[in-house]
Amino acid sequence: HIRLGLLLLCSTASSGACPPSPPPKSATAPVELGGARDFALLAKDAATSAVGATFVGDLGISPHGYVELTGFALNPAGATTDPFSTSPQVSGLVYASDYGGGTPAMLEAAVCDMEAIYFDAASRPVSSGPSYSNFQGGNVATNTEVTLAAGVYKFDTLLQIGAGATLNLVGSSSSVWIFQIAGYLNVDADAKVV
Repeated sequence: HIRLGLLLLCSTASSGACPPSPPPKSATAPVELGGARDFALLAKDAATSAVGATFVGDLGISPHGYVELTGFALNPAGATTDPFSTSPQVSGLVYASDYGGGTPAMLEAAVCDMEAIYFDAASRPVSSGPSYSNFQGGNVATNTEVTLAAGVYKFDTLLQIGAGATLNLVGSSSSVWIFQIAGYLNVDADAKVV
């Protein structure tokens, strides 16, 4: 079960259609989400769902289309002139750049905002303290519970959250957690980020 404010899957390459990103902010400054705020998961290239995973909120992909969303059991399952599809794993709606209506333009704007978020977050300095760099070697072990204070965390390879593990993000409603991950984010079955 993943319940995050927003999970961004963004490569370092800009789409070229977006305005330049603003200068970086301090590590603790809020991240301005813009149109990306409406999504629980927003991807440019692809998103794959594991069996049993659930997403709370809307899901979007652009510039790639619905065929790059695998494991979501989309309804309708193919190309559609509708502006969205649904999935039993997603509590909201699923949007793809090759769907109808105003969906392509809405997603293009959200992806531009996502790129600005990415460059802002990637440029922020890592918080001071030994636990902010490569926390637990990038591996939150199976069936463990760990707590992270607000801050900027950097992982030189990947971040693996094992099956049944719980990652507790402790802070206030204005706290900011940024995970700068050089590789993949892997979240196993029954893992929780709360």
